[in-house]
Amino acid sequence: MKTADHSIHVAIIGAGIAGLACANALSRVNHKVTVFEAEADSQTQSTGGLRLAPNATKILYHWGLAEQIKRVSFKSQAVTLNLYESGDLLGHHVWNEEIIKETRGEYRCIGYNSLQKVLADAALAAGASIRPKCRVVDIDAEGKTLTLESGEVFFADMIIGADGLAGVTSHLVVQERETQDPLGLSVYNAYVPKATMLQHEDLAALFNDARGSVTTWFGDSISAIGFRYGGPESSEGYTIQLFAPGDSQGTWQDAPKPESLDRMIASMANANPSLQKLMRLSTTPHHVPASGSSLLDETEWVHDSGNVAVIGDAAHPLPVLVHPASMAIEDGAVLARLFLHLKNQEQIPSFLYAFQELRQARVKSIRDQEAGNLTFMMLPAGEMASYRDADLRAKQAAGRNVLDPVSDAGDDDVSASLWQEIKEQFGYDAEDEADNWWVNWGLLRERAKGNDHFSHNLQVQVAMVEAC
Repeated sequence: MKTADHSIHVAIIGAGIAGLACANALSRVNHKVTVFEAEADSQTQSTGGLRLAPNATKILYHWGLAEQIKRVSFKSQAVTLNLYESGDLLGHHVWNEEIIKETRGEYRCIGYNSLQKVLADAALAAGASIRPKCRVVDIDAEGKTLTLESGEVFFADMIIGADGLAGVTSHLVVQERETQDPLGLSVYNAYVPKATMLQHEDLAALFNDARGSVTTWFGDSISAIGFRYGGPESSEGYTIQLFAPGDSQGTWQDAPKPESLDRMIASMANANPSLQKLMRLSTTPHHVPASGSSLLDETEWVHDSGNVAVIGDAAHPLPVLVHPASMAIEDGAVLARLFLHLKNQEQIPSFLYAFQELRQARVKSIRDQEAGNLTFMMLPAGEMASYRDADLRAKQAAGRNVLDPVSDAGDDDVSASLWQEIKEQFGYDAEDEADNWWVNWGLLRERAKGNDHFSHNLQVQVAMVEAC
């Protein structure tokens, strides 16, 4: 694998998914990385599961982590749609294996802590250093230094903030944040252990679904999602997420609060009996805003100094649906792919701004799609919801996948339309996008500067990029 000619020292604040993915990716291309984590063990911060879309697993597999991921995750092949209040079935959607194969990834459901461990082990093996119990309390962006709670001052060539929405880096770079969710929604995120699920016949059926279906419940201005997570070499459970009207000031870094369980149970008074049981048996939930910040398009992710940038939730909190972890992994992949081409320190700001340019457009697209999915799932009772339900039931009765696009043409046209939708979300290759930026803009920009390092024939450079 090609590595960067000029190696720099990168300080990453936060050992969550974004921070560890970034640490592994940058270490793989020959940069020296130190990760600072405030907690003694970052894996105590979150429990339960998350979904990895094909656009994320393809990156992890490219990094050589396919077997590690598969040992601690569960392959999901379908989605089941039910009504929230009655539990009645609206329909099933089974992912087309050939189309998913084209994305070079898979749907996997994995425990948050398991994914953290896979990424941490990979980062350490690639040469990164992870320092627990090192809370960063101040950043001097111009001087490129971090001050730890202990008083230690640490210098780096570049600082990456992956410390979440309330982190010190986010406050430094973004400065202004919305305090409320733009959709006026909050999500309760909890899980039920495997042993508990198997004690109840109706819940065991959810857990043991042969296709690993992600189950959704569509309600009157409320909705829920549930899915099995874990694998043969990790703990297993069932994650449950309730989306309800209301505000929350919480973040994923906050410990779950006991009163959140009472609020969650109160919010689901109209849920069907099985869903109510699932909620009551769950752990104390995290309670956070559901769909992130609408300031996404207006904020800078790079400090004016050009030395500090934010990634993951510190830059772009997203709806708690399919893509938060996937976007964090894409962030790390794009950043490393850009810094693969580093020849000197002066390029750092331009590469960070290129990262922002590439990622903001992608994340905005995903955020809008996820917000649209939330709206579709929780339409208020009325004509639109009735039409949605009737359409889904009609497709189910006709033996069709209920999320397939509507078409009066033949099956080939439906498949082409579906592939286009999947390609935009799951066929996206973050590393290819970074390579394209380098060939179309970065390399030409360096050549325009008359940089001797880039005086080679452009076709040779393109061939090297494509060989990576």
